[in-house]
Amino acid sequence: MSWLQKLFGRPETQTVPKAQATPQTTEAIQTKRPADESVADVKSKQGTSTSADSFAARCFAQEFAEQPDDRTFNSSPRFREILDPLNSGRADEAIAKAIALMPEFSDFDMIYSWASSGYIKKRDYDQAVAILKKGLASAKRKYLLLSKMGSLYFEKGDISEASFYWIQAILGQRSNPQDHNPYLYLIYVANALDRARVGSALMSRVDTIYPGRPRLDSPTSARITSLTKQQSSPALIAAIDRITTLIC
Repeated sequence: MSWLQKLFGRPETQTVPKAQATPQTTEAIQTKRPADESVADVKSKQGTSTSADSFAARCFAQEFAEQPDDRTFNSSPRFREILDPLNSGRADEAIAKAIALMPEFSDFDMIYSWASSGYIKKRDYDQAVAILKKGLASAKRKYLLLSKMGSLYFEKGDISEASFYWIQAILGQRSNPQDHNPYLYLIYVANALDRARVGSALMSRVDTIYPGRPRLDSPTSARITSLTKQQSSPALIAAIDRITTLIC
């Protein structure tokens, strides 16, 4: 059993429906985007080289400070109050239990991840995003939440926003990569943009983190490729081109 399987428990390991073919698996200086400028605002200005550089700069400015946290799903017996209904398909009960335990475990990322999984099972992606954002504001460990956030935005059809969060997830675990998923998704984004060198570097990192050679299934890879080609922009290309600075 991998470290991430131990963290999440089984079978609650999936990020979003059909979004991956395998289980999911130093305190940084916080750099905040201006309060009045979201990633979506930056995307709306992606037509010029200046705005492209601006979007890439925001992607690679680590916005979410990581703190060490070794807790797993076994760290408290009370976590079974969430996982048992979640793994039995009782999403509403799992969400209610997670929310009830949040005040006690407000700095534990998996509480927010499990709650978001309940909303995902209900296909309420907006609420799933909202609960993950709450986790990003409170939890010590953030890269798993960032990875899941990226997958949710992919599910919602927004490749630029998804890529922003996947890159942030890579930044958050740069010193000790554990979660292969953000690297995995970005392979397909890079290849769809004809950035084969970036895709190859990402694939090498995925296979180092997870030796089972995980790959997205055909429907998911086709969807991410199609969305990326539809939403290709100088800003997205500029961000993808910089990824090798993180992994080479």
